[in-house]
Amino acid sequence: MASRNSEQVKQDIVKQFEKRTPKSKKLFMESLKYMPGGGTRNIAYYHSAHRNIPSLRKLYPEPTVDINPATAESLSIKDGDWVQIETKRGSIKSKARFFDGVHPKVVHISHGWWYSYEPEWKSVNVNILTDNSCLDSIIGSESLKALLCRVRSLPEGN
Repeated sequence: MASRNSEQVKQDIVKQFEKRTPKSKKLFMESLKYMPGGGTRNIAYYHSAHRNIPSLRKLYPEPTVDINPATAESLSIKDGDWVQIETKRGSIKSKARFFDGVHPKVVHISHGWWYSYEPEWKSVNVNILTDNSCLDSIIGSESLKALLCRVRSLPEGN
C-alpha cells in the first residue's frame, strides 16, 4: 500500500508541474540542466547569523556554490569565479568552489547569505531560487532540491 501511495504522489507532482509550466517557458526550461542543492552550512556561522563578525567573515567571506570540476570545465568556470545560478523564479550569484564530491548534475549552494549584503541581499540569497507555487503535497515545504537551474560564469567585477 505504501508504494502505491508514493507512486500516486509522484504522479500528482508531475501533473502539477505540467499544469504550472506554460509552453512559452518550454525553451527556458530546457536550458535548465542542473539541480540546485541548498543548505550547505559551515562551521563559522550559525544559520544566517554571525556574518558581521570580522574574524568569522575572514574564514568564509563570500557565498559559495560547490560544483564538480568536470561540470565547471564544461561551462568554462574556474575555481573562485563568480557565477550566476538561475531558476525560473530568479537568479543569484555565488563564488564557484570546486568539489569532486558533488554529482556532475548538482550544484550545492551555501546557506544563510543575506546579512551584510545590504542592499544587494537578493543577489546572494538562495531562497530567491525557490518556487513557492509548487509546494510538497505532504509537508507543504518548498522544494529547492527538486528544481532545475542554469549556471554560468559572470564577468569579472560582478
